[in-house]
Amino acid sequence: MASPSRDSDKDRLARHWPLPGPGIWTLALLGLCYSLLVPIFPFLGATWYWLPIALVAILIPAWFLRPPFGQIEMQRELPASVTLGRKNSYLLRVHNHSARPLRLRLREVLPASFEGESLALSRVLPAGETWSMEIAFLPLERGRVDLPPTGLAVSRMSGILAWRIESCIGDHIAVQPGRPAGELKVLLSHFQSLMEVGDRHIPRSGTDWEFDCMREYVPGDDLRRIDWKASARRQRPMTRQFREERNSEILLALDCGRLMGTVVDGIRKLDLAMTPLLDLAAIALRRGEKVGLLAFDDRPRVHLPPRSGMAQLGRIQKALANLPKGERPTSFLRAVNELEARHRKRSLVLIFTDFTDEISASEIFRSLSALERRH
Repeated sequence: MASPSRDSDKDRLARHWPLPGPGIWTLALLGLCYSLLVPIFPFLGATWYWLPIALVAILIPAWFLRPPFGQIEMQRELPASVTLGRKNSYLLRVHNHSARPLRLRLREVLPASFEGESLALSRVLPAGETWSMEIAFLPLERGRVDLPPTGLAVSRMSGILAWRIESCIGDHIAVQPGRPAGELKVLLSHFQSLMEVGDRHIPRSGTDWEFDCMREYVPGDDLRRIDWKASARRQRPMTRQFREERNSEILLALDCGRLMGTVVDGIRKLDLAMTPLLDLAAIALRRGEKVGLLAFDDRPRVHLPPRSGMAQLGRIQKALANLPKGERPTSFLRAVNELEARHRKRSLVLIFTDFTDEISASEIFRSLSALERRH
């Protein structure tokens, strides 16, 4: 929320300059009528030179009778953060703390990364009242977005001059990737219900298993799980029991190179890929696993070691929000070397990338084949 005090508002509104006010058009109309009367009444031409003097006599008081800038307060009520690609809005308010009504002309321009309609409105704001407007927008780029200053022209009701002022300087909105908090909560709740059902009814294929214990063989056990060395030592058949590995490490590798900078429906592929990446991170962390992040283009850009706990999701989201936009080519070989050097433990590696043809795809597979020996 941007809410300057009245004292600070004087400083913020210090930069102002005059513009034609509503009374200037009345003055111009009177001058036009006077000039049309000169051909009819020639003696009026002798008084023509008095017009510049009269104009100066009118403008000088108008110059000094400026609106009370210190009693005009502008506020933007901004959300703390918004989600990329989701509609949002903020409130713009203008307060007239003076004792007389003022004529206002307001212009609010959205930044280039926000999709929405800019405002150009005018109205008379009575004394002591507030003018509120809701500005709707759709953010198309993540990161910090600085909002342009709000333009406001203020004049007295019949003022010859209006005064242009700018306020709400320095306001910004943080655009985060992923889903809104409400959607993420629903996603995790739905996943938890599926897990509770799946633990009883759904077989999992392709799951990593870890050794749990050794027990005596009973009819019906898988013969492939008999440990013949242990059976020979104990003089009776022994089988190995395994359990699903739940505390494994998951590494989310995000390509932020040039190809991921392609725009789809107004949003970069890199930003689109962050939503499923954060979804998988949230589900894995809720499941009790450790999740890490590697973002790379021609070199590693961000590295977060695998950690457990939902606080890791906030770290990942913050790192993604500050990730630079993809402008450089991708080097998968350097990404593989980084993973090999930092992660010796066997992990599940999920890579988010893009390729345009079979040749580039084959280069990706050749670079990543080294990971299959351990991960």
